[in-house]
Amino acid sequence: MIRRRRLRPPTHQPPVLSVLVSPRAVKAWTHSHNITDRERHYVDFIDGRDIEFLNEYLALCRGAALETRWIDSGLEGYKRLLAANIHTPQELRCALRELVPHLRKKQEDDPVLKAEQQLIGKKLPGFFPTPRPVISRMQELAEIREGDRVLEPSAGKGDILDMIREQHPSVSVTAIELNKTLFDVLEAKGHDVNWMDFLVDYSGEHDVIVMNPPFEGLQDIAHVQHAYKQLASGGRLVAVMSAGPFFRSDKKAEEFRAWIEEIGGEVAGR
Repeated sequence: MIRRRRLRPPTHQPPVLSVLVSPRAVKAWTHSHNITDRERHYVDFIDGRDIEFLNEYLALCRGAALETRWIDSGLEGYKRLLAANIHTPQELRCALRELVPHLRKKQEDDPVLKAEQQLIGKKLPGFFPTPRPVISRMQELAEIREGDRVLEPSAGKGDILDMIREQHPSVSVTAIELNKTLFDVLEAKGHDVNWMDFLVDYSGEHDVIVMNPPFEGLQDIAHVQHAYKQLASGGRLVAVMSAGPFFRSDKKAEEFRAWIEEIGGEVAGR
């Protein structure tokens, strides 16, 4: 880290740059400069000479194979401020006062944000957003290929669909969602979604099915088994399920485990 230098206040103050650094970089800097714990986390730069000094220090860090991306990101922000002709904290505050109303207006006009705002405070039975790391794992197992017909039968607010569209934009995907509020979110995102009860109203043929069905009352068992019936020959079904079907001793759970064994299903970690 860098100590603040006591200098006469310049007539034209540069932007203030505060940088949060990685623990490894903190350790390297504090060891060589004997900086106290109180000073370890943020740095204030007083003038352009500090920036030059920082760039020299970063070059030395890179030469010593030390991680510098945390500081690099701070410098990028500093460069963007200069490019916007913002040189002082006062100029930054003025720019923000001008920018914030435009951002609010943009959010008000965004149909996806407006639809997602309707989810706030609502109890949606069976709905649980799927984290991106879990979706990545699902896609690894699903092995979606060009030309596959993909089904997401419990689409929620579209977390799985969003990533499929990001990584496989040309693949045909059908989505199903029963909850009208979630259906509206999906439509706002531009997904091809059907508002229906998957267990009652849907039948089709798909090469890949990816799903995170509702868990309450072992509903996931019925959803997975019904989805399995919609697979084409050689199709692949990847589902997120609760732990219940794999340890409960009731008849429904035991029959499901036997079914998994019978069809040669795989149980993998998330």
